[in-house]
Amino acid sequence: SIIPKHIYAGTDPTKNAANQRPIGTGPFRFKEYVAGSHIILEKNPTYWRKGRPYLDRVVFKITPDETARVIALERGELDLQGYYGFPFSELERLKKLPELKTVFDPTAFAPIMMAPINLRGPILSKPEVRQALAHAVNREEILERALFGVGKVAVSPIPSSLGWAHNPKVKQYGVDPAEANRLLDRAGFPRGADGSRFKLNIYFDGGRLAHRKTAEIMRENLRTVGVDLELRGTEIASLMDTVFKAWNFDLTLLDLAMGPDPAVGAARLYTTDQIVKIAFTNAMGYSNPQVDQLFAEGAKALDRKKRAESYARVQEIMVRDLPALWLVEPAYPTMFRAEFAGLPTGPLRDERLDNVWWTKAK
Repeated sequence: SIIPKHIYAGTDPTKNAANQRPIGTGPFRFKEYVAGSHIILEKNPTYWRKGRPYLDRVVFKITPDETARVIALERGELDLQGYYGFPFSELERLKKLPELKTVFDPTAFAPIMMAPINLRGPILSKPEVRQALAHAVNREEILERALFGVGKVAVSPIPSSLGWAHNPKVKQYGVDPAEANRLLDRAGFPRGADGSRFKLNIYFDGGRLAHRKTAEIMRENLRTVGVDLELRGTEIASLMDTVFKAWNFDLTLLDLAMGPDPAVGAARLYTTDQIVKIAFTNAMGYSNPQVDQLFAEGAKALDRKKRAESYARVQEIMVRDLPALWLVEPAYPTMFRAEFAGLPTGPLRDERLDNVWWTKAK
């Protein structure tokens, strides 16, 4: 990032008051932020691209409720809905509205919806328990009921959208409650008089309906094998603190990018040197020296075939170790009003916005 020296010099950049009024050189300048309501950006008259941007201002509305976002789209109060928190349940209906356009852009992010597991506790540190969870959770049900079929079931830690590095031949954990029960018995967790073995919690972004529904399905699945799953939906900042700073969770739900390259997207989540209290790192506490070595080899090799061999082996080992449950490879739709043109490609469709214009403007 480029920041103004005369504003930040001699200060703690993390606590500088200017952080609440960002200063930059992009097409828009910060105008206003109202907590829980909106952020307003205004056209930058000194922007380096002559004649750009076309828009006078951009307003980012803060609307945690998914239903409210759908209503805003239909009423014309919202012009662009990005992938994050997309209302999958309403996708087919909204696609039929002529005033809205829906696109599924290819993304180098290679996203995967996963349930990282905190390996530090006495229960989840046991491989048999994690294997039992994998046999109990129904990924097909999650895809159909939580994401309404938008995406595909994940079969490996590196998704199929990274085709050259993806290993589809890893061990699969089919839905098998009988095997899950056997593994839990063997791990030393018999059912009690009430049929329950133990309790776990799962943290997720409460504003994402797809994640809430996924957690509910997982609770149903795990109940059949005697595991009580407590749902803890929270707002995103609290979720990040709980998972990545406090490490105070059993399971969590996250959509994470494995791309554009496994050395960038995947390694940060699984190598030992990434067990640090920083967002989007190895909050699971997973450590396997062989995995560390293979990720290092994959990052250094110049030949893609050799890199692919390293990552194929990484996936084989991690699917055996199960530091996480890899659930679904989500597709990322974006919806916007048809009267806008020039929206950039990409999963967010908000990169710079300097070439976007309103076709009905006078």
